[in-house]
Amino acid sequence: MKLNLGCGKDYRPGWVNVDTSRQVKADFYFDLRKKFPFKDNQFEFILAQDVLEHFTKEEGLRFLRECWRVLKLKGKIQIRTPSVYQIFEQFGEDEEVLLHFLYGDTSEEKEWGAHKFGYTEKTLRKTFKLLGFKVESLVLKTTNFVCKAQKVSLPRPKVKLLLIDQDAAAIGGAEVYFANLVRVFRKKKIPVIAYTNLPLFRERLKKAGAETYLVPTRMDVIGGWRGLVKFFCQIPWALAYYGYLLWKVKQTQKANIVLIGGFSDKLVVTPLARLFDLPVIWVEFGPLKELFKKNFFIPKILYRLVKNLPKAIIVPSQNTFLSLIKDARVSLAKIEKIPCGVEVLSQEELEKFKKKAPVQKKKLGLEGKIVIGNVSRVVKEKGQEYLLDAFPIIKKKFPKTELIFVGDGPYRKFLEGKARRMGIKDVHFLGFRHDLYQLYALIDIFVFPTVFDFEGFGLVAAEAMIMEKPVVASKIGPVPEVVEEGKTGFLVKAGDPKELTKGIIKLLEDPKAASLMGKKGREKARKMFDIKTSADKILKVLSQSLILESE
Repeated sequence: MKLNLGCGKDYRPGWVNVDTSRQVKADFYFDLRKKFPFKDNQFEFILAQDVLEHFTKEEGLRFLRECWRVLKLKGKIQIRTPSVYQIFEQFGEDEEVLLHFLYGDTSEEKEWGAHKFGYTEKTLRKTFKLLGFKVESLVLKTTNFVCKAQKVSLPRPKVKLLLIDQDAAAIGGAEVYFANLVRVFRKKKIPVIAYTNLPLFRERLKKAGAETYLVPTRMDVIGGWRGLVKFFCQIPWALAYYGYLLWKVKQTQKANIVLIGGFSDKLVVTPLARLFDLPVIWVEFGPLKELFKKNFFIPKILYRLVKNLPKAIIVPSQNTFLSLIKDARVSLAKIEKIPCGVEVLSQEELEKFKKKAPVQKKKLGLEGKIVIGNVSRVVKEKGQEYLLDAFPIIKKKFPKTELIFVGDGPYRKFLEGKARRMGIKDVHFLGFRHDLYQLYALIDIFVFPTVFDFEGFGLVAAEAMIMEKPVVASKIGPVPEVVEEGKTGFLVKAGDPKELTKGIIKLLEDPKAASLMGKKGREKARKMFDIKTSADKILKVLSQSLILESE
């Protein structure tokens, strides 16, 4: 059986002819963007001429997956789709014709006549390979690509992951996210070997199920001039250490792909991994503009030297996405936007934590109090001091409010001293804690006053939203992509205690609106920031990279 998809006026006797429009003769009429009404492995040949360009990229992928499904094994497909370069080559001097070929003709087919996406030879070959086709020929005919391919078995490479993140100074959102990813990967039986310089992070990775190792030193090319000098002094050691590590991994076949989080790791490990034919994926959390200015622009120069080596670069936000394109000049084709994820509690689990909250409040001396809380690393760039500045005015208007800080870091002593100097008694520094969801449960309003130029995501805000907490956060970097102004909380000017005060007081004055924002926040976090969804998307990037590496 032969299938003619989007047949238009090219009705072929003896074929199964399909079109969307009933204005043409066809055997079947249905939306080609949706599942085909045919059984698996039914056809020997599929023809799809001038169809693919009328779909968005995502619709085109679904269309080709359906083609793969209904084709018999070793069955063949032929597609014809425009070549933008050829169109410019032939009609560059005739603008009207050029636009017609680029954007399509809607005079008869209306929206179905519009062109929505274009392909290059490289993207066509990549797309077909990832979907389980072997390209037999790809040629140019007039202004079109004509691609013939055969259905082969769908590639399902086994991911064996090597995670390297030795750039960590303390446990932060990135480290929590990586540990959660490893936990999900291990549940899927994916082997993970992890290397880090931070003992506490190593323990988290170990609990998540990874085989863990402690890197004996830390390289930090962006850590001031001392860090820069130390970085270059460590290069011989790093090349020997990571070279042996990657050789051993390759020999034992314990890992077949490398995931890198740290900036310095990317510069050193990536070229070595490519020497051993190990594909590399980067995770780039924060924007790079300010970071590139450090140490006489040397980090920028080194980054640009290796930016083309990874198979893909994963970013959690549009903020970082734009920075990679503009500041790092990374190819758009390499970037995959995947929001960070948090553990999504079921409604039953959430209710259990809510019921325990009064007991937890009593233990901490917060019984009957309205709790304003912050969970974060305690460092200057996270802006906790501005919350301290805002608190006296809030306390004066709402005497039952108390303030808690959860987390640890080098700035904690400064904050404790500042609280004493300001005469603030109703503030509690709880330090580093493992029972975060219990603490989120007793918080009434969550505050994220970050002033960090390199803010990568704001994972703690997503965690608070999962617990139905309204959020007041700085309008900076990627935070507005997590906290939705007026719906899941309020966004305020970064580093401005007065604006922070106003945002918190708005929620305190209207508990019903605050509660509704908390519920909407949970709904958004469940849809967009589920660690399982995030892990599945990253696993897809890893798998696809292994398939493409086999070229």
